[in-house]
Amino acid sequence: MVRTFDSASVVMFGHNALFGDYLDIIRANGGRLRKVIVNVPDSETRNGKYFAQRLEEANRMLARLGETSGIDVEYIDQFRPAPGEKYVFGFLGPKLVPLRTRLVSEFGLGFEPMIHPASSISPSVSLGQGVVVLAGNIIASGVVLGDHCLVNRAGSIGHDCSIGEFANIGPGAHLASGVKVGRAAFVGIGATVIENIVIGDGARVAAGAVVTRDVANDTVVAGVPARLFKENSALPALRE
Repeated sequence: MVRTFDSASVVMFGHNALFGDYLDIIRANGGRLRKVIVNVPDSETRNGKYFAQRLEEANRMLARLGETSGIDVEYIDQFRPAPGEKYVFGFLGPKLVPLRTRLVSEFGLGFEPMIHPASSISPSVSLGQGVVVLAGNIIASGVVLGDHCLVNRAGSIGHDCSIGEFANIGPGAHLASGVKVGRAAFVGIGATVIENIVIGDGARVAAGAVVTRDVANDTVVAGVPARLFKENSALPALRE
């Protein structure tokens, strides 16, 4: 299943380190990222890049590809919707809720899923608003992807799984059938989750873990097989 942008002008609210991947998805689906709406000062990410650098690199790439117009930046207080635009979020997690609420209340906006066409997704998959699926995933029948969840590249999700709102499935993670991932939970890179496991709201599964039993809300598990690493009282606040 692929959602196409059909040559639409796309407006992105906010940004993160996956900006280049999101741009690739938009272009691969026939869209054009026209502008990025910002509401906080630019800041350095973990790999040392500021958004201004990412934007400059993206615009240079677009110029090399023969596109005559680049990507603009606009502040949120200047934003007004225009006919024919489609809207996406460029950042993740529950922290987007206040902005989403404002945009829905003031402008009645909806938010498109971003699905890379190099992922294989069953037509029976249910997609929430703002879902992001990067390249190389296989998502089986009957899966439910909740609003604004992320499925990072090159993983698999078995039939009848449920991925909660704001959940983050890391690159190369593999979920067997019937797994339920809670709201704002995180499954790390290369993790494996056996069938019918429940990963609670706000829980975190470490990279490379093999999960063979349910994971409680707001806990961190790690290892093979995965065991409780810690309970973190800060985690509930991260998913509010």
